[in-house]
Amino acid sequence: MSKQVYSVKEAAEAFGVSRDVITRAINAGDLETLDPRVHGKPVSVRLVAADELWRWMRNEPRS
Repeated sequence: MSKQVYSVKEAAEAFGVSRDVITRAINAGDLETLDPRVHGKPVSVRLVAADELWRWMRNEPRS
């Protein structure tokens, strides 16, 4: 079974790019992150859905 959610490090490793590339795409607004929460409180980790990573890698616009 493939992953549905990746950390920045995992995304970089899985998609063969550096962590800086993923981080720059997030900061530029090109790659959307999830907003994880535990008991209603935000968690300080950047997570990206696999579908979003594939969309970004294919350079497709967001729906």
